[in-house]
Amino acid sequence: MKKFSAVILSGLLCSTALLFASCGDKTVDKSQMEEYIENKYYSDNPNEKIKSLVIDKRNTDKKEETDDIWCTVISNDGKCEYTRQFYLKARLYDASGWKLKEFEEYNKEKWETVPVSGVSIEEIKNAINYSYIQAGDYEWCITPDNLDDVTMKDQSTDLKMLKDDVTIDISMSTDIMKVKVPVKVKFVYEDQWRLETFEQAEVVEPEYKEGFKPDITDDIIIEALSQTPLKVGGTLDQQTVTITEEYVKDLKITEQKHSFEGHHNTVNCEFVLEKNEVVMNIISELNFELNFEEKEWEFKYLNYTPTITSFDLSGKWEGTYIASQGETNLTLDITQNNANKLDAVFEFFVDPKNKEKPDGSFKMSGNLYTDSFTFYLGAGEWIVKPEGYSTIDLYGVYMIDEGCLKQNSGWGFNLKKIG
Repeated sequence: MKKFSAVILSGLLCSTALLFASCGDKTVDKSQMEEYIENKYYSDNPNEKIKSLVIDKRNTDKKEETDDIWCTVISNDGKCEYTRQFYLKARLYDASGWKLKEFEEYNKEKWETVPVSGVSIEEIKNAINYSYIQAGDYEWCITPDNLDDVTMKDQSTDLKMLKDDVTIDISMSTDIMKVKVPVKVKFVYEDQWRLETFEQAEVVEPEYKEGFKPDITDDIIIEALSQTPLKVGGTLDQQTVTITEEYVKDLKITEQKHSFEGHHNTVNCEFVLEKNEVVMNIISELNFELNFEEKEWEFKYLNYTPTITSFDLSGKWEGTYIASQGETNLTLDITQNNANKLDAVFEFFVDPKNKEKPDGSFKMSGNLYTDSFTFYLGAGEWIVKPEGYSTIDLYGVYMIDEGCLKQNSGWGFNLKKIG
């Protein structure tokens, strides 16, 4: 009985040894390698599939129970074809056979990527991000927030030269505006499609969305002008001129320029300001910003460029001046010639009830300085000289808002035009 059992045990051991030897002869095949590489390398990109695996070099050592494999793998994700090299190591553990246990990338300097198709819409969207397009008179910066869609109109792909020329329509919008712009883009392949040129095919006008009034009207401009007085004169003689509708003539809007994707509006306009004795042509640039809640323009600031076309002090001016005898009534009759030379008659009287017979008068002459709205009148010869009186000079400024002549320096006076 013992002898029979020994024979059976010996037979079993031989069978196991034969089975083990058989399993050891059967090394890892390509399908196992592909499955192993896919799990190790391609798991993060399920779209990429192995097309072929070529064993470049293999070193199987059955005595050491190791199998070293160097292979080239070609894969494809629908966009590109990739050629990569990997090193694999398998070990013989037991009768169950060989198992892959080690994985390394190698020879990476020789890895290749070639496209199998042209650039995609998503790649174009990513590439054109933060490029600029011209919409009307201003630029829009393409961002994920304002980019609505990119439509492919034409595509010419040269996979041999690794180039792709594409014509697209870019649709963009903001809270108040929308625009559709044709653009030509060129890509070159350098490990991935890279944008080489971005060329707008034509400049198009943006459209405002329904319910928003894009343009600045005359009423809005007049209101803005009234909020910002005009500053004229020199440093020492500067004055402000209030601009209201009654003084504005021939208002013309010459340009409206939208910017910041329609959120800002710069308006250039011209008008004539006629106020009292002064006529000016004024060029103005006004800046507005959109109120998103109200969808209306809010005035921010403006710049004036005035040109004086008429400033004439000719006529009779009446008021008072302060002299050694106290406040004295004065009539100043001014004649102005074309060279801004002034001639005047200075008539003064102490008793306001006796205006028909002034107490004294003398001639004057001088200059009008239109840039600063100032004047100088120097005293000349007496016409009627009261006993004990002497002549005076006048240095003054014309106050546009008040329509009066006032003291600039020297004797104080305040005169209004009466004719």
